Amino acid sequence: MTSLCESTTSRTVCLLDGIDQRDLINWQYGIRYMAHSPRKLLFEEGAPIGGCYVICQGKVKLAKRLVCGRHMIIKVAGPSSILGGELLLGENWHRYYAEVLEDTQLCVIDRTILGELSKRYPSFAQRLLLHFVQETIELQRRLEHVLQPGTMEKLLSMALDWARQSGHLTERNQIRYEVQVPLQSQELAALLGCGRETISRCLSEARKHGWIDDSSKSTWYINVDDSFLFMVGQDRAELLATSSL
Repeated sequence: MTSLCESTTSRTVCLLDGIDQRDLINWQYGIRYMAHSPRKLLFEEGAPIGGCYVICQGKVKLAKRLVCGRHMIIKVAGPSSILGGELLLGENWHRYYAEVLEDTQLCVIDRTILGELSKRYPSFAQRLLLHFVQETIELQRRLEHVLQPGTMEKLLSMALDWARQSGHLTERNQIRYEVQVPLQSQELAALLGCGRETISRCLSEARKHGWIDDSSKSTWYINVDDSFLFMVGQDRAELLATSSL
């Protein structure tokens, strides 16, 4: 049985770290490892929650279909994110659908053994609790994006948040990040709650200012200068303190 830690990036902590190998073997019927390509649907909105999906590598889009036929993107989940965790709060049906955005490796933990894992391994329960705390913090950040006064501010705020979470700081003096963004323009528009034309116009303006370089496929280079920081209301010293090369 492959260890999840072999797939988990160095920036994240394996949810199953510390679990006795014998227990993993005994529970292998309820712990599955899988890899999916882009556009694979993990689960559908309204489907029963069969367990938790732990993302080891890659990104997954959580979205909801609206009556008007449009899609509302709730979040883009990356490494160490847990999908379906609401079952621990007593919910039995998925509120959103989940679609793979890039080559992704996952660990699926069946709901029948989640309780047993939590009882036998306090460290596992602590990591689950930490996950929900981090989810709350991420929700606050997403609210900050929504409350930004304009679409450009929302775009830059979201890009900077992605960079801090899963990007790489390539140049410290100029604050230049490299981050994978496997979203098409209509998906970016849905995430920011605007039209496709609006997001295209904002991206064009961001390129002119040198804030965003998206010339490479699925890769953004984000250049954070003083004008960028002013737009998103961030402090340079605080940003550098939470970033590392």
